[in-house]
This record gives sequence, C-alpha cells and structure tokens, in this order.
Amino acid sequence: TNFGCFGQDFGFSIDPTTLIQASIDKANKKIYAKELIYKPSLTTTDIYNENIRYTSRNGLIVADSSEPRLIQELKNRGLNIKAVEKPKIIDRIALMQDYELIIDADSTNLIKELNNYSWHDKKSKVPIDAYNHLIDSLRYIVWNFIGGTSKSSYYIG
Repeated sequence: TNFGCFGQDFGFSIDPTTLIQASIDKANKKIYAKELIYKPSLTTTDIYNENIRYTSRNGLIVADSSEPRLIQELKNRGLNIKAVEKPKIIDRIALMQDYELIIDADSTNLIKELNNYSWHDKKSKVPIDAYNHLIDSLRYIVWNFIGGTSKSSYYIG
C-alpha cells in the first residue's frame, strides 16, 4: 500500500486545482482516497503552500502533465512532484474499474464528482469534461503505481 502518494490536477479560473491522497491495496483490489485541496484561482505560490501543508516535502505528487512549467516551478521549490505519463483516458478508467473505491467521508467534492461523472457518448468512449478534477487526480496516482510500465523509475528521491 502506498499511503504517501498524492495526485494533483491543475485548474485556474473556473476549474479548481485539486490534491488527493490515496493508497492502493493491490492484493484486495481497494483504493482509499481522501480529498485535500479543491480550489480555483490558485497561483504557483498558493499551490506550493497548500501542497506543503499536506505532503511535507517527501510525499510524491503525480501531477497533470499538461502544465510542465508549473510542475518545474513547484519542483524547483523543493516539492517531490512529477508529471504523469498519460495514457488514453479510457485505459485509465478501465484500470480503476477493477478496484473498490473507499472514500473518506469528508471528501464532499470527490463524492459529488463520483456521483455525477458521466459519458459524453458510450460508443465514442469519451467522458464529459466535468465533475472530473479530483477523479483525474486519483487516476494519475493509480496509473503511476499500477498502469505504468516502468514503475521502478517513477520514484524520484
């Protein structure tokens, strides 16, 4: 089980920046998740300060790879953060469907997302881009520890 792992999705104006903590119990096919941050309009400094509150400096944060500059700035300040290697979204979802999700009761935004997440069109296999910020953060962790091929190289000291 990986208790010290975090997932982060970046938003800005309307979309929130999120941070989630999860542990994966592969043997029993369970994922434990807790929402930590769900806030729009955060600057790089805000994100750094929020992340430090929850991760200290050691916890690995697997982050949205669409923001390489932001990841580099956070890394330069001492966070243990890396970009997720993003596969097709459908593969990430399939991976999580094998697991039972156990959600912390105070994770109200995560619970709301899970209750509202839906498909744009089942045939096209494209989910609607809404109610997915914490779910995406969780998927980054899951893909990093279960889905990726070169897991050993994922740990950055």
